[in-house]
Amino acid sequence: MLELDRVNLPLEIATQEIGRLCRELEDLVTRQPQPDMQPVFSFSFQPTQAQLIALANSLLTERRLRSKHFAKLEFGEPVWDLLLDLYMCGLMGRSVSVSSACIAAYVPPTTALRYITMLVSQRILLRVADKNDARRVFLVLSDETQLAIERYLTQVHQRRGVSLEADGEPGQHGR
Repeated sequence: MLELDRVNLPLEIATQEIGRLCRELEDLVTRQPQPDMQPVFSFSFQPTQAQLIALANSLLTERRLRSKHFAKLEFGEPVWDLLLDLYMCGLMGRSVSVSSACIAAYVPPTTALRYITMLVSQRILLRVADKNDARRVFLVLSDETQLAIERYLTQVHQRRGVSLEADGEPGQHGR
């Protein structure tokens, strides 16, 4: 993934790259399974919501470990980190403010805000006003994005063939 704060690209090229990434993510969100394609592995069970939360938490924890051990390398997947965090928080009934979402993206706030703006414009994320405080806005996944992440996590869970237990407090990465 391209970290725009660390690359000296003309604004037009950076904007094109963000647009390309948006289209790629939108394709993933809207892609329907092909009827003639059979899964590589077939399992007769569906993971529970708790298992999907644990898997998302595990993926984020593994990425943090990777970054810790390879500090000199720039592994940048802020959009994915943000989406996984919003997924977990949504399932646990936690509201995520824009500022908390910026922290979850694990990049500078200006970069996170650019990504959030892009994701909202693509309807991958939705802004929801706080009913108790008109100054605050929460972010939630669109239904399509929620479903795409759930399908992805289900397939990863099935491929791993293991039951994951919660490893630490989910939804708190980078906070």
